[in-house]
Amino acid sequence: MERFYRQILGLRDAQLIRRLAAASQWVFFQKGALLFRTGEICNDIYFLQSGVIRNIMLNADGQELTDGFVFSTGEVVMTSFNRLELDRASCYTIEALEDSTFLRLPVAVAIQAARDTPEITQMHNRILLSEMKKHREIKLALYQMSAVERYQWFLKQYPGLIERIPNKHIASFLGMTPVTLSRLRRNLRSP
Repeated sequence: MERFYRQILGLRDAQLIRRLAAASQWVFFQKGALLFRTGEICNDIYFLQSGVIRNIMLNADGQELTDGFVFSTGEVVMTSFNRLELDRASCYTIEALEDSTFLRLPVAVAIQAARDTPEITQMHNRILLSEMKKHREIKLALYQMSAVERYQWFLKQYPGLIERIPNKHIASFLGMTPVTLSRLRRNLRSP
């Protein structure tokens, strides 16, 4: 765990790393498992070690919409780290699309560490900036690109994911039907 905090999350303070590692644990979710559901309280932060996660929101009709994917080692799965608050209900359902392993850290430990050392606040700010940039890029792609451009953008931003997860989730994320996505894939492969 200490290695993960040091090498993947970029922390340097040895005492802080030991403190976080002592409070953390590795957790595993099988493909198809839900880490938590919309409305549930989750007072833990999940850092992805391996696997693929889908963020799910519901539209006004109760239909699932894929809001994003987490697939890179070190990415934050739980948005409570973005808030650094306890007892907030999740606005997402989080589903493992592959067998997935996480480093789980209690939010309360992160909050206390942020009070004690600026390094946690700096890491928190890096993650927030990265998430804001990603969110902006997603919105620009969804609102300003054609279906073909969105698909090509997805291939570039999420390398290899097209082969790892169901088309229906990618189509939902890109704001198109699975039929449209299949047609795009077929047309772009044809000479």
